[in-house]
Amino acid sequence: MKMLRNVISLLPLALAATMHSASAAGPDERPVCTPELLLRKTVADRATPSCKDLSKSPLDLRKTKDEADGVLFNYALVGKREHRSAIENFGRNSSAADSKRALEIAKEARQYAIDYITGKRDETTWSTETKAIVERIKALEFRISELSDGDCYDYGDVGYPQAAYNSFEHTIGICVSMAKTHSEGIFATIAHEIGHAVSSCNMKIPLVKYEEITTDDTRCLLGLDENNFDIREEDLDMETQRVVRAHREVKQGLDLDPQSTDLFAKCGRATRVLGSALSEVTAFKAFDACATKRFAKDYRKYVAAKVFHWDELPPRLSPQFQALADKFMSENPQSCYRKAEENFADTFSAHLVALRHAKEFSHRSPQASHDAYSEAVFDLTSTYCVGRIEGRNLSNPHLYPNDRDRVLTYFTPPYAQNFLNCRNLDQNLCTLPLDPASYTSPSTPASSSPARDRGRVR
Repeated sequence: MKMLRNVISLLPLALAATMHSASAAGPDERPVCTPELLLRKTVADRATPSCKDLSKSPLDLRKTKDEADGVLFNYALVGKREHRSAIENFGRNSSAADSKRALEIAKEARQYAIDYITGKRDETTWSTETKAIVERIKALEFRISELSDGDCYDYGDVGYPQAAYNSFEHTIGICVSMAKTHSEGIFATIAHEIGHAVSSCNMKIPLVKYEEITTDDTRCLLGLDENNFDIREEDLDMETQRVVRAHREVKQGLDLDPQSTDLFAKCGRATRVLGSALSEVTAFKAFDACATKRFAKDYRKYVAAKVFHWDELPPRLSPQFQALADKFMSENPQSCYRKAEENFADTFSAHLVALRHAKEFSHRSPQASHDAYSEAVFDLTSTYCVGRIEGRNLSNPHLYPNDRDRVLTYFTPPYAQNFLNCRNLDQNLCTLPLDPASYTSPSTPASSSPARDRGRVR
Protein backbone atom coordinates (compact mmCIF):
# COMPACT_ATOMS: atom_id res chain seq x y z
CA MET A 1 0.00 0.00 0.00
CA LYS A 2 3.01 2.33 0.29
CA MET A 3 2.92 3.05 -3.43
CA LEU A 4 -0.78 3.87 -3.48
CA ARG A 5 -0.90 5.93 -0.30
CA ASN A 6 0.88 8.95 -1.74
CA VAL A 7 -0.75 8.76 -5.16
CA ILE A 8 -4.23 8.61 -3.70
CA SER A 9 -3.48 11.94 -2.03
CA LEU A 10 -3.46 13.41 -5.52
CA LEU A 11 -6.90 12.03 -6.30
CA PRO A 12 -10.30 12.95 -4.93
CA LEU A 13 -11.47 10.78 -2.07
CA ALA A 14 -14.44 9.68 -4.13
CA LEU A 15 -12.16 8.18 -6.74
CA ALA A 16 -10.06 6.46 -4.09
CA ALA A 17 -13.22 4.95 -2.63
CA THR A 18 -14.28 3.76 -6.06
CA MET A 19 -10.92 2.04 -6.52
CA HIS A 20 -11.32 0.25 -3.19
CA SER A 21 -14.90 -0.87 -3.83
CA ALA A 22 -14.04 -2.12 -7.33
CA SER A 23 -11.22 -4.30 -6.02
CA ALA A 24 -13.42 -5.68 -3.26
CA ALA A 25 -16.35 -6.53 -5.51
CA GLY A 26 -14.81 -9.69 -6.94
CA PRO A 27 -14.32 -10.40 -10.64
CA ASP A 28 -13.99 -7.30 -12.78
CA GLU A 29 -17.01 -7.25 -15.08
CA ARG A 30 -16.31 -3.90 -16.67
CA PRO A 31 -15.84 -3.83 -20.46
CA VAL A 32 -12.30 -4.04 -21.73
CA CYS A 33 -10.53 -0.82 -22.64
CA THR A 34 -10.32 -0.49 -26.42
CA PRO A 35 -9.80 2.42 -28.83
CA GLU A 36 -13.40 1.93 -29.94
CA LEU A 37 -14.60 2.71 -26.42
CA LEU A 38 -13.13 6.20 -26.67
CA LEU A 39 -14.29 6.65 -30.23
CA ARG A 40 -17.89 5.80 -29.38
CA LYS A 41 -17.92 8.37 -26.64
CA THR A 42 -16.29 10.94 -28.89
CA VAL A 43 -18.63 10.50 -31.83
CA ALA A 44 -21.75 10.36 -29.66
CA ASP A 45 -21.61 14.09 -28.98
CA ARG A 46 -19.15 15.34 -31.53
CA ALA A 47 -19.39 16.38 -35.14
CA THR A 48 -18.24 13.15 -36.71
CA PRO A 49 -20.98 10.47 -36.87
CA SER A 50 -18.59 7.52 -37.08
CA CYS A 51 -14.96 6.56 -37.36
CA LYS A 52 -15.59 5.62 -40.97
CA ASP A 53 -16.73 9.14 -41.85
CA LEU A 54 -13.70 10.99 -40.47
CA SER A 55 -12.19 11.36 -43.94
CA LYS A 56 -15.38 13.10 -45.11
CA SER A 57 -15.51 15.48 -42.16
CA PRO A 58 -14.08 19.02 -41.92
CA LEU A 59 -10.69 20.00 -40.55
CA ASP A 60 -12.30 21.20 -37.30
CA LEU A 61 -14.60 18.50 -35.91
CA ARG A 62 -16.42 20.76 -33.45
CA LYS A 63 -20.07 21.40 -34.14
CA THR A 64 -19.82 24.77 -32.40
CA LYS A 65 -16.84 26.78 -31.21
CA ASP A 66 -17.95 26.58 -27.58
CA GLU A 67 -17.88 22.78 -27.72
CA ALA A 68 -14.15 22.86 -26.89
CA ASP A 69 -11.72 25.70 -26.21
CA GLY A 70 -9.83 25.10 -29.44
CA VAL A 71 -9.89 23.24 -32.73
CA LEU A 72 -10.63 19.50 -32.57
CA PHE A 73 -8.27 18.73 -35.44
CA ASN A 74 -9.22 15.98 -37.88
CA TYR A 75 -5.99 14.01 -38.25
CA ALA A 76 -7.65 11.67 -40.75
CA LEU A 77 -7.13 14.35 -43.40
CA VAL A 78 -3.34 14.32 -43.00
CA GLY A 79 -1.56 12.81 -45.99
CA LYS A 80 -4.37 13.49 -48.44
CA ARG A 81 -3.31 15.63 -51.36
CA GLU A 82 -6.56 17.59 -51.55
CA HIS A 83 -6.22 18.79 -47.94
CA ARG A 84 -2.48 19.58 -47.96
CA SER A 85 -2.90 23.29 -48.69
CA ALA A 86 -5.59 23.73 -46.01
CA ILE A 87 -3.43 21.98 -43.39
CA GLU A 88 -0.39 24.08 -44.28
CA ASN A 89 -2.43 27.28 -43.99
CA PHE A 90 -3.76 26.08 -40.64
CA GLY A 91 -0.18 25.84 -39.37
CA ARG A 92 0.93 29.30 -40.43
CA ASN A 93 -0.01 31.41 -37.42
CA SER A 94 -1.84 31.53 -34.12
CA SER A 95 -3.28 34.38 -32.13
CA ALA A 96 -1.45 35.86 -29.15
CA ALA A 97 -4.20 34.47 -26.94
CA ASP A 98 -3.77 30.94 -28.32
CA SER A 99 0.00 31.10 -27.89
CA LYS A 100 -0.34 32.34 -24.32
CA ARG A 101 -2.87 29.60 -23.52
CA ALA A 102 -0.58 26.91 -24.95
CA LEU A 103 2.39 28.10 -22.89
CA GLU A 104 0.26 28.18 -19.74
CA ILE A 105 -0.87 24.60 -20.42
CA ALA A 106 2.78 23.60 -20.90
CA LYS A 107 3.65 25.03 -17.48
CA GLU A 108 0.67 23.16 -16.01
CA ALA A 109 1.94 19.92 -17.58
CA ARG A 110 5.37 20.60 -16.08
CA GLN A 111 3.83 20.89 -12.60
CA TYR A 112 1.85 17.66 -13.04
CA ALA A 113 5.06 15.95 -14.15
CA ILE A 114 6.82 17.12 -10.98
CA ASP A 115 3.87 16.04 -8.82
CA TYR A 116 3.87 12.61 -10.49
CA ILE A 117 7.61 12.10 -10.05
CA THR A 118 7.64 13.26 -6.41
CA GLY A 119 4.24 12.01 -5.26
CA LYS A 120 3.89 15.54 -3.79
CA ARG A 121 6.31 14.60 -1.02
CA ASP A 122 8.27 17.24 0.84
CA GLU A 123 11.47 18.15 -0.98
CA THR A 124 13.58 17.19 2.04
CA THR A 125 12.58 13.53 1.47
CA TRP A 126 13.52 13.38 -2.23
CA SER A 127 16.11 10.84 -3.29
CA THR A 128 19.07 11.72 -5.53
CA GLU A 129 17.14 10.21 -8.43
CA THR A 130 14.00 12.21 -7.76
CA LYS A 131 15.98 15.45 -7.47
CA ALA A 132 17.77 14.84 -10.77
CA ILE A 133 14.54 14.14 -12.66
CA VAL A 134 12.75 17.13 -11.13
CA GLU A 135 15.64 19.47 -11.96
CA ARG A 136 15.61 18.16 -15.54
CA ILE A 137 11.88 18.96 -15.76
CA LYS A 138 12.30 22.41 -14.18
CA ALA A 139 15.07 23.30 -16.62
CA LEU A 140 12.82 22.72 -19.64
CA GLU A 141 11.94 25.80 -21.66
CA PHE A 142 8.79 26.08 -23.76
CA ARG A 143 8.40 28.10 -26.93
CA ILE A 144 5.93 28.65 -29.75
CA SER A 145 7.49 27.46 -33.00
CA GLU A 146 6.68 28.85 -36.42
CA LEU A 147 5.89 26.68 -39.41
CA SER A 148 9.44 27.07 -40.76
CA ASP A 149 11.02 25.95 -37.47
CA GLY A 150 12.60 22.51 -37.35
CA ASP A 151 10.24 21.61 -34.49
CA CYS A 152 7.34 21.72 -36.94
CA TYR A 153 8.90 19.97 -39.91
CA ASP A 154 7.67 16.49 -40.65
CA TYR A 155 7.81 14.06 -43.52
CA GLY A 156 4.02 14.17 -43.66
CA ASP A 157 1.93 17.27 -44.23
CA VAL A 158 3.48 20.50 -43.00
CA GLY A 159 1.16 22.35 -40.64
CA TYR A 160 -0.64 19.66 -38.68
CA PRO A 161 -0.65 20.05 -34.87
CA GLN A 162 2.44 18.75 -33.13
CA ALA A 163 5.24 19.60 -30.72
CA ALA A 164 8.81 18.39 -30.38
CA TYR A 165 11.46 17.95 -27.70
CA ASN A 166 14.79 19.39 -28.83
CA SER A 167 17.50 17.74 -26.73
CA PHE A 168 20.24 19.98 -28.19
CA GLU A 169 18.57 23.00 -26.52
CA HIS A 170 16.47 21.15 -23.88
CA THR A 171 13.36 22.90 -25.12
CA ILE A 172 9.89 21.87 -26.19
CA GLY A 173 8.67 23.65 -29.29
CA ILE A 174 4.89 23.98 -29.60
CA CYS A 175 3.91 24.49 -33.24
CA VAL A 176 1.47 27.33 -33.85
CA SER A 177 -0.96 24.75 -35.24
CA MET A 178 -0.85 22.90 -31.92
CA ALA A 179 -1.46 26.15 -30.02
CA LYS A 180 -4.79 26.54 -31.82
CA THR A 181 -6.14 23.14 -30.77
CA HIS A 182 -8.11 22.25 -27.63
CA SER A 183 -6.54 22.20 -24.17
CA GLU A 184 -6.85 18.45 -23.63
CA GLY A 185 -4.81 17.66 -26.73
CA ILE A 186 -2.20 20.31 -25.98
CA PHE A 187 -1.72 18.97 -22.44
CA ALA A 188 -1.35 15.34 -23.59
CA THR A 189 1.12 16.32 -26.31
CA ILE A 190 3.29 18.42 -23.99
CA ALA A 191 3.19 15.64 -21.40
CA HIS A 192 4.50 13.25 -24.07
CA GLU A 193 7.39 15.59 -24.88
CA ILE A 194 8.28 15.98 -21.19
CA GLY A 195 8.44 12.18 -21.12
CA HIS A 196 11.17 12.30 -23.77
CA ALA A 197 13.17 14.76 -21.66
CA VAL A 198 13.24 12.41 -18.62
CA SER A 199 13.46 9.00 -20.28
CA SER A 200 16.14 6.65 -18.97
CA CYS A 201 18.08 7.18 -22.19
CA ASN A 202 18.14 10.97 -21.94
CA MET A 203 18.68 10.99 -18.18
CA LYS A 204 22.07 9.32 -18.79
CA ILE A 205 23.22 12.46 -20.58
CA PRO A 206 24.31 15.45 -18.46
CA LEU A 207 22.71 18.85 -18.88
CA VAL A 208 25.10 21.59 -20.04
CA LYS A 209 24.77 25.33 -19.41
CA TYR A 210 26.34 27.62 -22.01
CA GLU A 211 27.67 31.15 -21.81
CA GLU A 212 27.24 33.33 -24.88
CA ILE A 213 29.77 32.35 -27.53
CA THR A 214 31.14 35.11 -29.79
CA THR A 215 33.94 35.52 -32.29
CA ASP A 216 36.10 36.72 -29.39
CA ASP A 217 36.14 33.12 -28.18
CA THR A 218 37.46 31.71 -31.44
CA ARG A 219 41.11 32.20 -30.41
CA CYS A 220 40.63 29.89 -27.45
CA LEU A 221 38.47 27.46 -29.41
CA LEU A 222 41.23 27.17 -32.02
CA GLY A 223 43.96 26.85 -29.39
CA LEU A 224 45.76 30.02 -30.50
CA ASP A 225 47.89 32.15 -28.21
CA GLU A 226 47.45 35.87 -27.69
CA ASN A 227 50.24 36.84 -30.08
CA ASN A 228 48.51 35.47 -33.13
CA PHE A 229 46.93 37.82 -35.63
CA ASP A 230 43.28 38.75 -35.26
CA ILE A 231 40.82 36.01 -36.14
CA ARG A 232 37.53 36.79 -37.85
CA GLU A 233 34.66 34.34 -37.97
CA GLU A 234 34.80 34.16 -41.75
CA ASP A 235 38.44 33.05 -41.48
CA LEU A 236 37.47 29.91 -39.58
CA ASP A 237 37.12 26.55 -41.25
CA MET A 238 33.56 25.45 -42.01
CA GLU A 239 33.34 22.96 -39.13
CA THR A 240 34.44 25.51 -36.52
CA GLN A 241 32.02 28.06 -37.95
CA ARG A 242 29.23 25.49 -37.69
CA VAL A 243 30.01 24.69 -34.06
CA VAL A 244 30.26 28.36 -33.04
CA ARG A 245 27.05 29.33 -34.83
CA ALA A 246 25.14 26.30 -33.56
CA HIS A 247 25.91 27.19 -29.95
CA ARG A 248 25.65 30.97 -30.25
CA GLU A 249 21.99 31.21 -29.21
CA VAL A 250 21.91 28.10 -27.05
CA LYS A 251 21.62 28.60 -23.29
CA GLN A 252 21.46 24.96 -22.29
CA GLY A 253 21.15 21.48 -23.74
CA LEU A 254 22.01 17.83 -23.29
CA ASP A 255 25.66 16.88 -23.71
CA LEU A 256 25.24 15.27 -27.13
CA ASP A 257 28.78 16.10 -28.24
CA PRO A 258 31.13 15.66 -25.25
CA GLN A 259 34.20 16.57 -27.31
CA SER A 260 32.80 19.99 -28.21
CA THR A 261 31.57 20.46 -24.63
CA ASP A 262 35.08 19.78 -23.32
CA LEU A 263 36.43 22.45 -25.66
CA PHE A 264 33.78 25.00 -24.65
CA ALA A 265 34.36 24.19 -20.98
CA LYS A 266 38.12 24.71 -21.40
CA CYS A 267 37.36 28.16 -22.82
CA GLY A 268 34.94 28.96 -20.00
CA ARG A 269 31.85 28.89 -22.20
CA ALA A 270 30.18 25.69 -20.96
CA THR A 271 29.52 23.96 -17.64
CA ARG A 272 28.13 20.48 -17.11
CA VAL A 273 25.47 20.58 -14.39
CA LEU A 274 26.56 18.34 -11.51
CA GLY A 275 24.06 15.65 -10.58
CA SER A 276 21.98 16.22 -13.72
CA ALA A 277 22.62 12.73 -15.12
CA LEU A 278 21.84 9.25 -13.77
CA SER A 279 23.49 5.98 -14.73
CA GLU A 280 20.03 4.41 -14.46
CA VAL A 281 16.57 5.45 -13.32
CA THR A 282 15.43 2.94 -10.73
CA ALA A 283 11.77 3.95 -11.01
CA PHE A 284 11.78 3.23 -14.75
CA LYS A 285 13.87 0.05 -14.59
CA ALA A 286 10.93 -2.37 -14.90
CA PHE A 287 9.49 -0.38 -17.80
CA ASP A 288 12.86 -0.38 -19.60
CA ALA A 289 13.24 -4.13 -19.17
CA CYS A 290 9.74 -4.66 -20.53
CA ALA A 291 10.37 -2.36 -23.51
CA THR A 292 13.67 -4.07 -24.29
CA LYS A 293 11.90 -7.42 -24.50
CA ARG A 294 8.87 -6.05 -26.32
CA PHE A 295 10.82 -4.31 -29.09
CA ALA A 296 13.76 -6.75 -29.40
CA LYS A 297 12.73 -8.00 -32.86
CA ASP A 298 12.03 -4.47 -34.09
CA TYR A 299 15.44 -3.35 -32.87
CA ARG A 300 17.18 -6.14 -34.79
CA LYS A 301 15.30 -5.09 -37.93
CA TYR A 302 16.37 -1.50 -37.28
CA VAL A 303 20.03 -2.55 -37.04
CA ALA A 304 19.70 -4.68 -40.19
CA ALA A 305 18.20 -1.80 -42.16
CA LYS A 306 20.58 0.90 -40.92
CA VAL A 307 23.84 -1.04 -41.18
CA PHE A 308 23.28 -3.46 -44.05
CA HIS A 309 20.07 -2.31 -45.77
CA TRP A 310 18.59 -5.72 -45.02
CA ASP A 311 15.10 -6.62 -43.84
CA GLU A 312 16.32 -8.97 -41.10
CA LEU A 313 19.50 -9.79 -39.21
CA PRO A 314 20.51 -13.44 -39.70
CA PRO A 315 21.19 -15.55 -36.57
CA ARG A 316 24.93 -15.41 -37.26
CA LEU A 317 27.12 -12.82 -38.96
CA SER A 318 30.64 -13.03 -40.29
CA PRO A 319 33.28 -11.49 -37.95
CA GLN A 320 33.58 -8.43 -40.20
CA PHE A 321 29.83 -7.86 -40.36
CA GLN A 322 29.43 -8.56 -36.64
CA ALA A 323 32.01 -5.85 -35.91
CA LEU A 324 30.01 -3.37 -37.98
CA ALA A 325 26.79 -4.31 -36.20
CA ASP A 326 28.43 -4.13 -32.76
CA LYS A 327 29.83 -0.68 -33.48
CA PHE A 328 26.41 0.61 -34.57
CA MET A 329 24.66 -0.93 -31.56
CA SER A 330 27.19 0.58 -29.14
CA GLU A 331 26.51 4.01 -30.64
CA ASN A 332 22.74 3.40 -30.84
CA PRO A 333 21.93 1.12 -27.87
CA GLN A 334 18.65 -0.69 -27.64
CA SER A 335 17.93 1.23 -24.43
CA CYS A 336 17.61 4.34 -26.62
CA TYR A 337 15.71 2.67 -29.48
CA ARG A 338 13.16 5.10 -30.87
CA LYS A 339 10.10 2.83 -30.52
CA ALA A 340 10.89 2.23 -26.85
CA GLU A 341 11.43 5.97 -26.36
CA GLU A 342 8.06 6.78 -27.93
CA ASN A 343 6.38 4.08 -25.86
CA PHE A 344 7.85 5.57 -22.69
CA ALA A 345 6.74 9.10 -23.66
CA ASP A 346 3.18 7.86 -24.36
CA THR A 347 3.04 6.02 -21.03
CA PHE A 348 4.43 9.01 -19.12
CA SER A 349 1.84 11.23 -20.80
CA ALA A 350 -0.91 8.75 -19.88
CA HIS A 351 -0.13 9.15 -16.16
CA LEU A 352 -0.14 12.94 -16.35
CA VAL A 353 -3.39 13.01 -18.34
CA ALA A 354 -5.04 10.60 -15.89
CA LEU A 355 -3.90 12.59 -12.84
CA ARG A 356 -5.15 15.83 -14.35
CA HIS A 357 -8.52 14.34 -15.26
CA ALA A 358 -8.92 12.76 -11.84
CA LYS A 359 -8.46 16.22 -10.33
CA GLU A 360 -10.27 18.40 -12.88
CA PHE A 361 -13.24 16.23 -13.81
CA SER A 362 -14.08 14.18 -10.71
CA HIS A 363 -16.80 16.68 -9.77
CA ARG A 364 -18.31 16.66 -13.26
CA SER A 365 -20.50 14.11 -14.98
CA PRO A 366 -19.00 10.80 -16.18
CA GLN A 367 -19.85 11.87 -19.74
CA ALA A 368 -17.91 15.13 -19.40
CA SER A 369 -14.90 13.27 -17.99
CA HIS A 370 -15.09 10.68 -20.75
CA ASP A 371 -15.37 13.32 -23.49
CA ALA A 372 -12.37 15.24 -22.14
CA TYR A 373 -10.25 12.09 -22.04
CA SER A 374 -11.38 11.22 -25.57
CA GLU A 375 -10.26 14.65 -26.78
CA ALA A 376 -6.87 14.24 -25.06
CA VAL A 377 -6.17 11.06 -27.01
CA PHE A 378 -8.05 12.02 -30.17
CA ASP A 379 -4.91 12.38 -32.32
CA LEU A 380 -4.10 8.72 -31.62
CA THR A 381 -7.64 7.36 -31.91
CA SER A 382 -8.21 9.14 -35.22
CA THR A 383 -4.84 7.88 -36.49
CA TYR A 384 -5.92 4.39 -35.43
CA CYS A 385 -9.13 4.92 -37.41
CA VAL A 386 -7.20 5.81 -40.55
CA GLY A 387 -5.13 2.66 -40.32
CA ARG A 388 -8.11 0.41 -39.62
CA ILE A 389 -10.51 1.88 -42.19
CA GLU A 390 -8.22 3.18 -44.93
CA GLY A 391 -5.12 1.05 -44.47
CA ARG A 392 -2.85 4.14 -44.33
CA ASN A 393 -0.14 4.64 -41.72
CA LEU A 394 0.05 8.20 -40.43
CA SER A 395 2.68 7.19 -37.86
CA ASN A 396 5.99 5.90 -39.15
CA PRO A 397 5.90 2.17 -38.23
CA HIS A 398 9.70 2.13 -37.95
CA LEU A 399 9.66 4.87 -35.29
CA TYR A 400 6.41 4.37 -33.36
CA PRO A 401 4.55 1.41 -31.84
CA ASN A 402 1.37 0.46 -33.70
CA ASP A 403 -1.53 2.90 -33.38
CA ARG A 404 -3.77 0.53 -31.43
CA ASP A 405 -1.16 -0.06 -28.74
CA ARG A 406 -0.46 3.68 -28.54
CA VAL A 407 -4.13 4.30 -27.68
CA LEU A 408 -4.19 1.41 -25.21
CA THR A 409 -1.16 2.90 -23.43
CA TYR A 410 -3.46 5.68 -22.21
CA PHE A 411 -5.55 3.07 -20.40
CA THR A 412 -2.60 1.62 -18.43
CA PRO A 413 -2.85 3.90 -15.35
CA PRO A 414 -5.36 2.17 -13.03
CA TYR A 415 -7.04 5.45 -12.13
CA ALA A 416 -7.72 6.06 -15.85
CA GLN A 417 -9.49 2.72 -16.08
CA ASN A 418 -11.60 3.72 -13.09
CA PHE A 419 -13.11 6.93 -14.40
CA LEU A 420 -13.39 5.43 -17.90
CA ASN A 421 -15.08 2.42 -16.33
CA CYS A 422 -13.17 -0.23 -18.25
CA ARG A 423 -10.51 -2.83 -17.56
CA ASN A 424 -7.19 -3.18 -19.29
CA LEU A 425 -6.62 -5.67 -22.08
CA ASP A 426 -3.85 -8.20 -21.54
CA GLN A 427 -1.60 -6.73 -24.23
CA ASN A 428 1.73 -7.15 -22.43
CA LEU A 429 1.94 -3.36 -22.42
CA CYS A 430 4.79 -1.84 -20.45
CA THR A 431 3.68 0.18 -17.43
CA LEU A 432 5.19 2.87 -15.23
CA PRO A 433 4.78 2.89 -11.43
CA LEU A 434 1.97 4.81 -9.81
CA ASP A 435 4.48 6.39 -7.44
CA PRO A 436 7.98 6.76 -8.91
CA ALA A 437 9.33 8.46 -5.77
CA SER A 438 8.77 5.27 -3.74
CA TYR A 439 11.75 3.83 -5.61
CA THR A 440 14.17 5.62 -3.33
CA SER A 441 17.39 3.77 -4.14
CA PRO A 442 19.95 6.49 -4.82
CA SER A 443 21.30 6.51 -8.34
CA THR A 444 24.93 7.08 -9.21
CA PRO A 445 25.47 10.17 -11.37
CA ALA A 446 26.71 9.25 -14.82
CA SER A 447 30.29 10.30 -15.51
CA SER A 448 29.96 10.14 -19.26
CA SER A 449 27.58 9.03 -21.97
CA PRO A 450 27.85 8.15 -25.65
CA ALA A 451 27.23 10.98 -28.08
CA ARG A 452 23.88 10.80 -29.83
CA ASP A 453 22.64 12.30 -33.02
CA ARG A 454 21.24 15.77 -32.59
CA GLY A 455 17.57 15.94 -33.36
CA ARG A 456 14.04 16.36 -32.28
CA VAL A 457 11.60 13.73 -31.16
CA ARG A 458 7.85 13.93 -31.23
